[in-house]
Amino acid sequence: MRETSNLFSKQNSQQPKQFRGDDKKVMKKSLLAFVLAFSLVLSVAVPAFAATPSDVVGKPVQSAVEELTALGVINGYEDGTFKPGNDITRAELAKVIVIATGNASNADLLKSQKPVFKDVKANQWYTGYINVAEAKKLVQGYNGKFRPSDKVKFEEVVAVLVRALGYKDANLSGTWPNNVLLQANSPEINMFKGVDITKGESANRGVVAQLVSNTLNASLVKYDADKNLVLVTPAKTLIELIGAVTQGVFENVALESNNTQIRVGGALHTVAADFVVTGGKKLSELAGRTVSVIKVGGKVVAVTDKQDAAKVATGKNKVAAVDLTDAGTITLDGVTTPFQIAPGFFFIKNGALVTVAADKDIAAGASVTLILNAAGNEVSAVVVTEYTATNKLFVSYDAKTSYRAAQITHDGGVVSVDENTVIKLDGKVAAATDLKKDDVIDVVASGSKAVSIEAVRKTATGKVASTSTTGADKSYVVNGTSYVEVSALNLVIGTEYNFVLNKDSKIVKATVVTAAEGAPAYGVITKVVNNVAVLDGVQVNTKDKVEYFSLKTNTKEVAYLVDTYAAADSDADFIAKFSYDSAGKVTGITVPQALTEAGSADVTEISASAIKTTSVYNVTSNTVVVNALDLANNNVSVGALSNITKNDKVVIVNDSINASFIVLTKDNEASSELAKVSGLFVSKTESATASGTTYSVKLNVAGEEKTYVVSNAAFGTAVTAKQLVTLTDSAPATLGYETLATVATAADQVSDVNTTTKTFKIATVDHVATANTQYYVIDKDGNVSVAGFDAVSFAATGTAGTHYTVAFTTTGTVVGGGFAEVGAIVITQLP
Repeated sequence: MRETSNLFSKQNSQQPKQFRGDDKKVMKKSLLAFVLAFSLVLSVAVPAFAATPSDVVGKPVQSAVEELTALGVINGYEDGTFKPGNDITRAELAKVIVIATGNASNADLLKSQKPVFKDVKANQWYTGYINVAEAKKLVQGYNGKFRPSDKVKFEEVVAVLVRALGYKDANLSGTWPNNVLLQANSPEINMFKGVDITKGESANRGVVAQLVSNTLNASLVKYDADKNLVLVTPAKTLIELIGAVTQGVFENVALESNNTQIRVGGALHTVAADFVVTGGKKLSELAGRTVSVIKVGGKVVAVTDKQDAAKVATGKNKVAAVDLTDAGTITLDGVTTPFQIAPGFFFIKNGALVTVAADKDIAAGASVTLILNAAGNEVSAVVVTEYTATNKLFVSYDAKTSYRAAQITHDGGVVSVDENTVIKLDGKVAAATDLKKDDVIDVVASGSKAVSIEAVRKTATGKVASTSTTGADKSYVVNGTSYVEVSALNLVIGTEYNFVLNKDSKIVKATVVTAAEGAPAYGVITKVVNNVAVLDGVQVNTKDKVEYFSLKTNTKEVAYLVDTYAAADSDADFIAKFSYDSAGKVTGITVPQALTEAGSADVTEISASAIKTTSVYNVTSNTVVVNALDLANNNVSVGALSNITKNDKVVIVNDSINASFIVLTKDNEASSELAKVSGLFVSKTESATASGTTYSVKLNVAGEEKTYVVSNAAFGTAVTAKQLVTLTDSAPATLGYETLATVATAADQVSDVNTTTKTFKIATVDHVATANTQYYVIDKDGNVSVAGFDAVSFAATGTAGTHYTVAFTTTGTVVGGGFAEVGAIVITQLP
């Protein structure tokens, strides 16, 4: 387990992962000291491949965030995100640069020292970092103040990084900040790669991460006695202040030595338990390429692709099947000059490193990537990709078990997959669990293991207008477009089909379109009148008159039935299946489900592919959305999936798996109930305009100050600063929250704490903390800190009423065997 430091922890904001320390003596002295100590370092157990924050995956800043996380310079939030767009403060920047320059231990030493800045207190979470940064002349103040809570400007970040490399502002050409900006943009540093921001703008977390990452490999400098700029001796880069960097050719396709080592530049390197391959790449994609290996404590924490793109050539093998040898040649399509093979070249085929000369064969037309040497005149690595299965239809994914690897089944067989399998869906990085039935996949496998899977999800629907055959290719014209079949389908002209297409828009599968058991045969009954006299020819008969909205014609219709639908007027408002004779006349009705608000279910989740109420149902191309909001006035229409949002009420007619119809009975979008809010009271505001008066309260919610509109009655509730309150919306159709309830502190004992299950007792009552629980600590001086479950653990070591008081709210949810879920908990330290 490796300890990492989060450099973006701040007060009064949503907290990234909490920091923990090991100073047990300090922890025993006071709860405040405990919380401060625990705001330094977080120990996190992670899998063999460290997780990348979900909101930077596929973004330009991904590699930078991954590298800095691996180095312990930066972390994300507890919810698995990084929030690259969030601002950071000057205090946080001080922490960034102190850790990045290898001075974290010095920050601990100086955290209790009186700062030179008059607006920085001793023993704050940031005090030691600001003291070190000032002592190292990395940061500057303003008229004796540091302004720790101010947002950081772009040029301030640049200046701090330039100083970290050894440059001095006074020795640079020009006036500040142009002098540091020009130096940062020099070839020696090249700090602005991938950064789009201008002078004067605030720098967000993503920008800071990219700037720091860009600077890590810049050389450290110093000034000699004559103030001439020289490199430090021995030569060193910024990153070497906190770790070690090795560059070389990656000679594996996966981990070796029992999944503990990689081979780079001819040497083995042991990887850390939570090492990361940056940029969303897999180890198998790096074979033969130049990579950068970052080590901390002698173990690899990050591997980054550093291959010069100018030294890479890709294409198809132009000539017939060829066996490569040292000093041989290879020619790619579109290139007339053969590439010379270097002695001892690497040969990787379908993800496997091939060492036997006789097996270094390439089929004609195979996809080839050539990695050239530094001079660019010889091929140092040949990466061959030959599909082992193409145009296969995905069937299922089976997760890993104790006796076998995870598997993907397609209509041609089974292949195993693991964390090193490259999976792409419609050209984007994906997981095996993202694939769906009938996705068309192309597989590259080495033996039974899939090295890569390329999937596409492409469909079309229409009638076959004509066919044509050119050579071996038979094509079908559908909706004016010609589609070539992959294999013989024998489609019929004039018949409508659903087509599954591959990446080249060729037909892999075609199924005849049959009317959904829904659209042509269903309708919504809006009114029923019994015993209506109807003239049939010359005879008057008594029938039931059924008025309905036909989903066959999308119009209002009337049917007269005899003895087939015995219902009263009150039994209207059903979605029903209609039977027709050959003339199209309604002959009978089967009623599957009533359409009432009481019989409806709340939508909890909805997407283009699924809807969830009490159960989850697939949304398919045959799903029909029915708008029944005005059913009371006998008005029904066909709607769209976009009309339905979370918290709406619907009736779902289904076949146990797929939603045939989604009937919207109540739209709660305009008057949805506001979610209950708990937080620490900050202030109230009353705003009067010509149109009326608006009341609002500001709360500290999980460290971030948020403003909520409330009713006049809620606004009038007596409440004190830093008191825990809850806001409840009791009248969703009105503006804001109607109820503001205060939670008083009490001398209730916290006991029986279980850090594994996060359960504990408050005054002998069982409670549990979940991922949604908020933790606050108020110290003896009234300072508020956002904490973690450790604060609960520490409180239990003291005596309630003597060492602390506690206030808390519960969500109303009971977990497990009777544990009340805690929404927020405030532990106040007593003098």
